[in-house]
Formats: sequence, C-alpha cells, structure tokens
Amino acid sequence: MDKRYFHGMGWLTAMLMACPLFIALPANASSEDGAIKIRNLHFGETLYHFYQKKYFTAISNLLVAQKRHPIKTQENDPELLLGGLYLSYNMSNPASQIFNQLANKKTDKSINSSAWYYLARIAYEKNDLNQAQQAVNKVSNKLPYRYNDEFQHLRSNILLKGKKYKQAIKVLENFSGSTEWSNYAKFNLAAALIKTDRQKQGMALLDEVARIETRDQEQVALRDKANLALGYSALRDKQYDNAAAYFKQIRLIGSQSNKALLGIGWAYHKEGKLKRSLVPWIELKNRASKDPTVQEALLTIPYALEGLNAKQQALTYYNNAINSYNTELTSINHVIKAVISGEFINALRALHLYQQNENHRHYMILPDSIATPYLQGLIAEQGFQNLMKTYRDLLYMKNILAHWQNQIPAYKLMLEERQKSYLSKVPQIKSFHNKNRQSILAARFEKLNAKFQQISPQSNILTLANEQEMSLLQRLDKIKQTLDKSPETAMVKQREQYSLYRGLVYWQIAEDFAPRLWQVKKELIQIKRSFVELEKKKKSSLSILTKTPEYFLNFTNRIENKQTQIQHLTQKIKKTITQQENIIKRLAIDKLRQQKLQIENYHIRASYSLTRLYDSLATVDKAP
Repeated sequence: MDKRYFHGMGWLTAMLMACPLFIALPANASSEDGAIKIRNLHFGETLYHFYQKKYFTAISNLLVAQKRHPIKTQENDPELLLGGLYLSYNMSNPASQIFNQLANKKTDKSINSSAWYYLARIAYEKNDLNQAQQAVNKVSNKLPYRYNDEFQHLRSNILLKGKKYKQAIKVLENFSGSTEWSNYAKFNLAAALIKTDRQKQGMALLDEVARIETRDQEQVALRDKANLALGYSALRDKQYDNAAAYFKQIRLIGSQSNKALLGIGWAYHKEGKLKRSLVPWIELKNRASKDPTVQEALLTIPYALEGLNAKQQALTYYNNAINSYNTELTSINHVIKAVISGEFINALRALHLYQQNENHRHYMILPDSIATPYLQGLIAEQGFQNLMKTYRDLLYMKNILAHWQNQIPAYKLMLEERQKSYLSKVPQIKSFHNKNRQSILAARFEKLNAKFQQISPQSNILTLANEQEMSLLQRLDKIKQTLDKSPETAMVKQREQYSLYRGLVYWQIAEDFAPRLWQVKKELIQIKRSFVELEKKKKSSLSILTKTPEYFLNFTNRIENKQTQIQHLTQKIKKTITQQENIIKRLAIDKLRQQKLQIENYHIRASYSLTRLYDSLATVDKAP
C-alpha cells in the first residue's frame, strides 16, 4: 500500500516527503534471502491472507489463533504484524499499545527499533510532533534495513512539518536510498532549502527532479510537479522563456496539465506574445468547465484579445464567460442541494455495494454522482481518501455483522436439532441402564475368572487347548475306541502310531500352555479394566442425563449473548457511519461552496470587464 503525501509550502505546494502507508512485517522472521520463516501453521495462514491484502481476515485469524492456540514459536512476530494491521485500519490506540509493549520489552533490538518507528508514525499522523520526534530519537541503527528509506523520510517529514528546515536539510542531504526515494528526498530538500532562503540550491535540486527519466507513473507525476514549481518560480522571477520551457515539459494529459497550460499562456503574455498566449488558453477553454484553471482561462482569453485590440472578439468572449459562469452557478447550486439531500452519500453506498469484497479498500473508484466532477480535487486529497477508506471499512464491517446476524437462526436450528437427536436417545440410554446388563456381564466375568484361577499345568493342560487341537484329540479318542475293540496282538503298528500322534498333540499343548496362560491373564486384566471404564462411562452418562437441560441452555445463552453483542455493535457501527457520512457531506458542501465563491468572483470580474469594455467602445463611438 504505497500512498504519497505532500505538504504545502507556500507557492510550492505539494512539497513534503512521500510517506508510504504500509503494514509492519515481522522483523525477525525474514531469512537472509528475504523469505519469511514460518514456524507456526496459524501464523502462516495469517500471512497467507495478509499477502492477499485481506487484512480483516488476517486480523480475525491472528486474534483467534492467539486466543485458542497461542503462537509461541514466532517470538514477537505476531504482535508486530497485528500492530501493523491495526494501523492499516487507522486503529492507532490498540496499535500504540502493542508497539509500546514491544518498544519497552527486553527483546531483540531490531524489534524495539521497529516498534519505536511505528510509534513515531502514529504520533506524526496525530500531529503530535514532539512525541513523534522523541520516538524517532529512540530508533537505533538496528532498525531492519527495509525500513530505512521510510524512516529517513519520516524523520525529515517531522522536521519539515515542525518548520525545522535546517535540521531537515541535514537529514535529507545524507539520504542515500533508492532512486525512487532519492527523487522524493531531493524534492523535499529543495522545499527546505527554498524556505531557508537558499533559493539557488533548491531550484537546482528541483531541476534535477524535473529531468528524471522514468515510466513509473508516480515518478512522472513528481516530475510534472517539479516542472510546474520551476515554471511558476521562473514566471515570478520574470524569466518567461525559462518558465515556458518548464511548462512544456509537463504532460498534456495529467493532473498538472491544466495548470501548465495556464502558466505557459501567462509566460507568453508577460513576454508580450499575446497571440501565442491565446493558443494554450483556448486549448484550456475547451476542457472541462468545472476546473478552476479553465474558468480562469475564460477571463484571460478576452483580456489578451483586448491587448491585441480585438475588442469585438473580447466582448464575445466576456459574454461567453459570463454565460458559462451563470451555467456553472446554476449547476453548482443544484449539486449543493443534491449533496445536502444525500445524493453523493447514496452514490458512495452504491459503490460499496458494487465492491463488497475485502479488497475494496485498495481501489479508488469515483462514485457515480453529479457531484463527482466538482469534487475530484477533494477526492484526490490524502486526508479525504483516508476518510473514505474509514467509511468503506465501516460499511464492510456493517456487512460482516449483518452476515453474522443472519447466521444466528442457523445456529439456533443446529442446536435445536442436536437437542432433539440427543433427547431421542435418552430413553435407550435409560433402558440400557435399567436392564442392568453390566451387572450380569460382570457376574459372568467373575465366574469365568474364578474358574481360570483354578487352572494350572498340574490340573489340566487341556483347558487352554484351541479348537483345532480339541478336534484332533476327539478324532484320536475315536481311533482309540476302535483300537480297544481289537485284540491286543492285532494292529500293533497302528497302536504305536496312535500313541505317537497323541503324544505329539499333548506335547504341543503342554509346550504352549505357559504363553497361552499369560495371554489369557492379560486379556482378563484388560476386560476388568474395561468394566471399570464402562462403570465410569455409565456414571458419566447418568450425570450428563441430569445435566442435559443445563448443557443446552449454556449454548442457548451463548448464542443469545452473541446475538445481543452483534445487535449492539450494529447499532454502534450505524451511528458511526452516520457521523462519517455527515463529515463527508460537510466537506463536500464546503468544497462546493468554495468553488461557488470562486465562480462568483470570476463572474464579477467578467461583468466588470464587460462593462468597462462597453464604456470604452461607447467613448470611441462618441468621439468627433
């Protein structure tokens, strides 16, 4: 978010440092290659939204994360980022609290310096120059390098605004920033030098800025302003050729083009080149009549024609000027009434409805209002843009609150459905407990456990035989029955095989008896623990059954409380929006009335000149 501020200095308006509005990035989170080191998932999510310029979402996520899952692995980075985010919304009080804590905290000196830097910015924006200077003095050389250019401009800005020009000159003369920032530094240094009567040096620096070669639109605009300042300075010093040369360097289509056309016309006029002065002035006359420079050109054209003794043409142009002023006065009166009735505010609201996403605050689209052509100068002012940004933020917050308000019925419905579902299962739970199945199962377990305790290798190893082994033993028993029915002298080989197989099975069972016994003991212990856990759950479920009404009531109360808070905040936001709209309306009306007074002044001058010219012509006609 790179916005430029300029401070007026007499005839050399717009001469002050370019102070960018940007958000604090973590001072310790950057690696040597400039990448941010992410050590926490929630902090990373916040940065994701931050880099998408979704600052409201970033603030929300960071606050929720700090509340539920405190971010401890990023050191002071979350606080620094949160302070910068608050500052982007002009929330200087919470931002100041965070930066004061960081500034006075025994931590990394780069964090301390960053915090003092932001405190200086906040104080400067509040026009508290003493406090701003005190904060600046506490910034050490450990300030992160990426802040250096902005910090130097802030230092000079504080001094310039405090009219400490000599100190500002020392700061600006030592500036060694990038080409972009160095041009702004030269521009501001020129202003300071001129204020200290070092006119020649100041003009030389302005000349350097006026000659910069760039395609960057902000730099081109700065170059135009430098040429405009040089042009009017030369005009004041009666260096008309130089003035015309400077004015010619300014773009024909740009914020300074109308002033340049007016200036070049005066340069020719003062030099006695009246016909040449008409060329830029007539070009200017054909532009939007609402521009003050165009309105002035309506007077300068007939004035030049009088000098050329083209009095009839001058009369025509004076009459045209008066008609134009009458039209503009009628129009501006209509516009003032429309603004008073709320037309301009309605256009601003409509613009917000068109652009409701979070990035609305980063784009400046002119409202579709009949007042817009008259208020473009006001809208372009940094103070008014800050006012508009706050207004759009308030409208966005109102929409957010309305969205949350609309979610309340859904939460209530969800809670009701959950309560119905829970209550529908209560009879089943009570029935389960009433049947006392747990006691029956526990009794069976104790009976089986008692039997198990009697098992030992001496008693009967077959008690732990598995199903396959028992099946083999049963088959062997049938074979033995068959062998027993035959004479002892018969089937000798079969009897030996039977004894061998039976012995192998018994040996296998006896061999595995110890591990099987250990496994059964382990499973019985686990079953016993499960019974204990089941008992706890039974008690817990019975307890929940008794506390169910209170449980759901707590959620109901929380939803009702949130709904009340949202309603309270909505009313507060609406009241603040109304106050903001009244301020915007008042500024717009004041601006329009100033323009009306200016037009009336031009109208009086044109009427006087017309009368004077008529008298002059009448005197000539009466001459013998």
